[in-house]
Amino acid sequence: MGATCIYVLSNRTGADACARHALTALRAAFDRLVVVTPDAAGKATAAAFTPDTVVIEPRAAEAYLYGLRSGLLAEVAGQCPPHDPILVTGDHMLAPIGSLSSHFAQLDQDSVGLFAPYCQLTDDHVRQDTG
Repeated sequence: MGATCIYVLSNRTGADACARHALTALRAAFDRLVVVTPDAAGKATAAAFTPDTVVIEPRAAEAYLYGLRSGLLAEVAGQCPPHDPILVTGDHMLAPIGSLSSHFAQLDQDSVGLFAPYCQLTDDHVRQDTG
């Protein structure tokens, strides 16, 4: 299935282990990988994952949605149209933690054009130290 992933790398210190894991898995699973980062240092970090496009958006360091907006606008304005569906995520998420194939099958079955997984921890989902 053709698909595009827009990943917002807002971490100012470069990709941490979770972001590296996510970018590696997403690069392998998606036809197009677009990375949005706030600066040239982030662009250099992103290069290790061979993105198709890198967008520099300084406000991505402030908020994920700034980066997401810039990534979507860059894809729409690009020379080739984005592959459908588009998954949007970033270093604000701890993902992927499993196989992406089941998600793709569901997206394809539902004819979804934009998929933005998000998990927000509440007081009912407090992380506990088990070590």
